[in-house]
Amino acid sequence: MYTDKPDAEEVERTLDSINGIRRAEMPDFFYTRLEGRLNKVRRAPSFSWSFLTRPAVSLACLSLLLVLNITIIRSLMRTKQSASVTTNTGLQNFAEEYALGTTSIYNEKVNR
Repeated sequence: MYTDKPDAEEVERTLDSINGIRRAEMPDFFYTRLEGRLNKVRRAPSFSWSFLTRPAVSLACLSLLLVLNITIIRSLMRTKQSASVTTNTGLQNFAEEYALGTTSIYNEKVNR
C-alpha cells in the first residue's frame, strides 16, 4: 500500500542505491568501429552502373541500338516511298471528296 510520506528506511535505501552507480564503460575502439560502419553504409551505392563496363554487355547494348536504328530507317523509307506514289494535289483531293469528277442526272441536258 502506498502512503503519501515515504518512511525513513525507504529514503535511505534509495540514497544508498545511488552510491553504487558507476560511469558506463564502452568497449575498446568503439568509436573507430562505429565510424567504420557509418562510412561503409554511406559508400554503398543503391544502384551500380558497373555492369555496363563489361565488354559483353556493352557490345550487346550497342548491337541492339544498331538493329533498332536500321529498323526505324527502313520503315521510314518504306512509308516515304508509298506516300510519294499516292500523293494527290489539293484540288484532286477536293474533287474526290465532293465527287466532282462524276456526272449526275441534273448536269445532263435533256434534248426533247
